Amino acid sequence: MSLTILNSPARNVVRSTSAKLLIPSVSVPVAQLYLLLRSYASTATRTSAERTGTGTFFLRAMSTDMSTAASKLAPAPDSQSASAAAPSASSKISEKEVEEDGPPKPTGLVMQIIVRRDLLTVHKWPVGPLLAQSAHAATAVLHRFRDHPDVRRYLEGEDGRGWECMRKVVLEVPDEQTLKDVAQKVDGMANPIAYHLWIEQPENTPTALALIPNKRPKALKKILDEHCVLFS
Repeated sequence: MSLTILNSPARNVVRSTSAKLLIPSVSVPVAQLYLLLRSYASTATRTSAERTGTGTFFLRAMSTDMSTAASKLAPAPDSQSASAAAPSASSKISEKEVEEDGPPKPTGLVMQIIVRRDLLTVHKWPVGPLLAQSAHAATAVLHRFRDHPDVRRYLEGEDGRGWECMRKVVLEVPDEQTLKDVAQKVDGMANPIAYHLWIEQPENTPTALALIPNKRPKALKKILDEHCVLFS
């Protein structure tokens, strides 16, 4: 399509040499259509720079696929909000399986953690740091002996959910020497049970002892009953 613009002092009059301007029928808001038409007009290229005696310029409008342009202006559906609104099928299945399975099956294993009472009464440690000592010992023993069958069973259980029903007993001994005596007697058992004695740094002092999960055999029960009481 070619357009002829007459240069008039009052206003520019646009005269089309074709029958009419065909605009595809699209559903576009008025404001967006206005911007689209402005963009269409701005793409017209000047084909002749010579001015005629009547002051006429010849312009050729570049063809524009207005349907494509209009489709770009249309808002895209919010796929993220749509996907977030509906829960995934896998999450529904997982929740259903948990409900059907019920609580995890107990493993029958228990971990004993022994801390020094004198750290509170004599050395005036706050309760928080003392609790941290028991956590250090428990974490260290599970890490050191992570491949032990009892540790794996304690964490995994028979149904893969052993970690959901872990059992621990926190005991106390009166002082550092008693804690060392417990460690020595566990080493002397016919079937020793693995443990970790936590040494706090930079003090370099034993503060807590944690045994790997076990079923509290009689020999261990005798040692613990002789030297330890429940922490309170």
